[in-house]
Amino acid sequence: MRHKLFFRADGNSQMGMGHVIRSLALAEMLLEDFDCLFIIRDPLLTLSIQIKETCEMVVIPSHISKENEAVYLVENCFSEEDIVVLDGYHFGTVYQQVIKNNGNLLVCIDDIHDYHFVADMVINHAGGISVDDYSTEIYTQMLLGPKYALLRPDFRHSSTEIQKDGASCFICMGGADPNNATSIIVKDCLDSDRFSQINVVIGGGYLFKDQLFEEVENYNFPINIHSQLRADEMVRLMQKCNYAVSSPSTVAYEYLSQGGVLFLYLIADNQKDLLSYLTKSCLAFEYDGEFNVDDESITVVLQNQSKIFDRDQASRLRNAFRFLSAEIRLAELQDLDLVYEWANDPVVRNNSYQSSEIPYESHVEWFTNKIGSPSCVYYILQMGDVAIGQIRFDLEGHTATINYSVDSNYREKGVSKILLRKGIAAFLNQNEETEIVGYVKKGNIASMKSFQSIGTFIEEEVLESDSYRFIYKR
Repeated sequence: MRHKLFFRADGNSQMGMGHVIRSLALAEMLLEDFDCLFIIRDPLLTLSIQIKETCEMVVIPSHISKENEAVYLVENCFSEEDIVVLDGYHFGTVYQQVIKNNGNLLVCIDDIHDYHFVADMVINHAGGISVDDYSTEIYTQMLLGPKYALLRPDFRHSSTEIQKDGASCFICMGGADPNNATSIIVKDCLDSDRFSQINVVIGGGYLFKDQLFEEVENYNFPINIHSQLRADEMVRLMQKCNYAVSSPSTVAYEYLSQGGVLFLYLIADNQKDLLSYLTKSCLAFEYDGEFNVDDESITVVLQNQSKIFDRDQASRLRNAFRFLSAEIRLAELQDLDLVYEWANDPVVRNNSYQSSEIPYESHVEWFTNKIGSPSCVYYILQMGDVAIGQIRFDLEGHTATINYSVDSNYREKGVSKILLRKGIAAFLNQNEETEIVGYVKKGNIASMKSFQSIGTFIEEEVLESDSYRFIYKR
């Protein structure tokens, strides 16, 4: 059965449309698996057209206040089987909890980590952010960094073989640019005497259009103003411009996906994290109004861009949403043979402290004892009709030791992180005072990264067993 995926994003002429653009980009990636619907307030006509190209559009009645919005949507739009994606700044903890209480799976696209999240998944494609920057539930899956960049299809699939004009500059400050940074940047470009042509892109929410055209007419310089470009038109323009100025936002990622010398102009506090990451990672330069960068720095930046924006973002995000509805259940006797197969997988045996193959007869006795023992809590991670992993908590006193593994067909897809989060959440729901520890051999890099990615474990080195101990902290 195909699930409905409801997107609720902030976006209008006052706030800009970055939330809508990146949410639509995500919707396009997920159309293969979900029926996508887009919820919005008072959309501009141009925005409505853009939304309807990808999703069915649902408009919130104007008399519904923001304070009552979540309750209205739960009562009038969502069934328990639907998945909800939120992208905006007024979808705080209380708003999220209303949706979670309705039984919906919830995803939040975020860039401010300013409140507690009860969502099942949080996506922040800004680099330099870690799980330690967030307050979440233990079950919350975190998709962080540009490997999850929410890029529209034209930017993911385009060719970069077009010859760039080394003296041309691209300027785009998003759909609204509320403080008209565009005019400042155009003047700085002219004063720098570096460019032979300037291409300015403005959106439907830009309120200074007449002023900008008047200024451009007085400059006597080749300045082209482009309004509300389609994605394919934006790609072609970006590919032709060797230099660019943008805000640290989705448009910056779009330009970096095409490769070029990017200068970042901060226009909002929520962009500080992305500005810091892109400049410290030598992917872009902070705007100084003068454009003075040397050839060596430019070479480093272009090389780094090609490594980070590898065009596999869509497959990673599709996998994450496919596994989002995976559920934890208690292991049963019918799982015996499957668990035996998992236990004797060569990778599992190599990462175990006892690496020899397990005889079937021994496994039958061991597994039967485990699922019937009060000293063991044994879960299976199930996706639809398919079991994709197991996690076990062996209790001794007030301590539970984790053991887990993932079916070989589902490795390197983020499943181990989901298994750990959902397994621990289920265990703590019944054993909230129990200490949880996990042991990982030093050579087991994948398992170490899974524990580290959750951010709720203290990591200790255990010299006598050449291992690391991970202790869950509340």
